[in-house]
Amino acid sequence: MKKLPSSPSILCQFLFFLLLLSRRYGNSETVSVESLPPSKGSIGIDLPTAIQKARERNSDLSLALSQHQIEEEQYRLAYRRFFPRISLGYSRTDTVIYHYPDTYNQRISLALEQEIYDRGKRMSDLRSEEKNLRLRRRLLSLQEEERSLQVVGVYLKAIDFRLQREILRRAIETAREHSRIAQTELALGEITEFDYLSILLKEKDLELEQAILQREEDQNLFELNTLLGFTDRQLIPLGRIDPTYNGFLPMDEEERFMALALQSSTDLEELAIQRDTLIHKVQQARSSYLPSLAVQVELSMEGREFPLTQPGFSIALQLSWDTPIVPFSMGIQMGKQGYYERRRGINGEAQVVENLEGLVSVPLALMNLKRNEAKYTQTIEKLRFTLKQAFSLVREKSQTLKLLREKSALLERKREVQRIKVALGEVTRLELLEGEIELFQSRSNILKAITELFLQEISILKLCGKGTFGHYPIPILPASTAIEGGS
Repeated sequence: MKKLPSSPSILCQFLFFLLLLSRRYGNSETVSVESLPPSKGSIGIDLPTAIQKARERNSDLSLALSQHQIEEEQYRLAYRRFFPRISLGYSRTDTVIYHYPDTYNQRISLALEQEIYDRGKRMSDLRSEEKNLRLRRRLLSLQEEERSLQVVGVYLKAIDFRLQREILRRAIETAREHSRIAQTELALGEITEFDYLSILLKEKDLELEQAILQREEDQNLFELNTLLGFTDRQLIPLGRIDPTYNGFLPMDEEERFMALALQSSTDLEELAIQRDTLIHKVQQARSSYLPSLAVQVELSMEGREFPLTQPGFSIALQLSWDTPIVPFSMGIQMGKQGYYERRRGINGEAQVVENLEGLVSVPLALMNLKRNEAKYTQTIEKLRFTLKQAFSLVREKSQTLKLLREKSALLERKREVQRIKVALGEVTRLELLEGEIELFQSRSNILKAITELFLQEISILKLCGKGTFGHYPIPILPASTAIEGGS
């Protein structure tokens, strides 16, 4: 038969129970998460300001923007390929022949060379460069948004760590209070030394957890300061996590988000640009029998001394065939020099056993095109799978958050029952402390679950190209709001 506790013990425990009830219901504890005094040299910062500072101090993005501006200027200058090449020339020739008169000749020339037809290579290259520039502009914009999302994630985790630290601090205070009471009960012989030591061990476990949490929080704050470019002072994020946050993504619009993801995928756009380039290479390989055509016009003046008195004019057509094995070219030229000299000519050149790679250029281009199409299809399937998994994780984390809240409510009711049973001697103080620690851990897990749910939703927006900061709700309440809860 269980031995009933003595009357003084019952009275002591009943008084302690009344004290706990008055503390819980008579004076509800309100703890401001911003009430902790900032350390020396630290400043508070809100999320919009943090994102603005991160963008302003992002040296990598600034350099990338400068490089992109140079590339755009190079693209505009590339249109020079369609204009004729102009060259100016001057020559002086002195000829000495024994037993004959010496000759002296000076010549000034102006030549214009224009490529008329190159099987569409210049236009194809420019179109490809234009598409690549447009893609790089998108990537730079996404890089800026990626930086913003990175700041949002680190900022939110910093608030999460601070709230967990506050919850853990209250858990340690509760454990120490139980330790003091247990010490008195041990002296009165109400509990065993084993129970007393177990309570002390619970307190030490919480202190060890506090040290680990402090290290993780310091690392997170360092990452935040690095992102924002502050090294001389520490930034303290303002606000707190909204405990009522339940997510913002509509779970019944997965197909719409799938279409947005396929439309905004930079990987698919890059593969599409490569596909257009490969299609043109196939066309070029199949049309190697077509010649490229260039025209050259030259104006000149010759004479023994200035002023030069013998005008000259010439025009030449140059055709080139880049055929396999025997690529060849030919030219036709005609012109005049002075008032009495006329000339015309034709030339040709063939290179034997050259351009052997042209024999396999068509099958190689087709194989590269098929490889690109296969990769394009695989990328679509991978994107679909990734998005489905992301939605599945959102549903899982949303359900987890719901269950954690239900569990926390049950643990709250369990703690109240345990307090009554401790006063009646039906439950040990160690069991009550374990229940209270579990409740504190449950509250901390709710904060973690809210953060994880939000970041998972942001990952979906990022896949769909809709991750622009300011276009989605953030689970952060103003800094002036206090967090309420019992000890």
